[in-house]
Amino acid sequence: MKKTLDFYINNALFFDSVIIIALWFANSYLTIFDFTIAIKKDNLDIVSDTVSASISLAGFILASLTVIASIRSNITNRPQDAMRNPLEMFFSDANYKRVVQVFKDAIVELVLIFILSYSVWVCQENIDNYTIVKWIISAILLILLSVMRTLIVLFTIIKIDS
Repeated sequence: MKKTLDFYINNALFFDSVIIIALWFANSYLTIFDFTIAIKKDNLDIVSDTVSASISLAGFILASLTVIASIRSNITNRPQDAMRNPLEMFFSDANYKRVVQVFKDAIVELVLIFILSYSVWVCQENIDNYTIVKWIISAILLILLSVMRTLIVLFTIIKIDS
């Protein structure tokens, strides 16, 4: 399980995209979700909300990354001292770079969602309602996956510290 989670975290954007594409492909043949499509105005309000949510969550993740960086700056880098504190081992150079990469990938993913959602909202007259609904669901899933990834890493760090 841990190796699978590590593999997913290291290739997050790719696997998030695969999950979304697989979901839509499966739904077109198996009808996993039977959507009742709201009127276009309501869907565009939701797209506007995904714009706000994605940029706000990118800020949250950036703040979390700042906290992690400040924790690391307070930890000694001497290996003999790290043996006494598991948190110091966790923040060794290789582990720290991986943790930072998870947060950076999540920020990039959320900013990408922000840009694409804003583009959908701006180009609303050229996009049909069903495509907007598909984007809403995809954006929400991408937001959920990226936030869950960062929370897993953040809670792992907190768990090590306590």
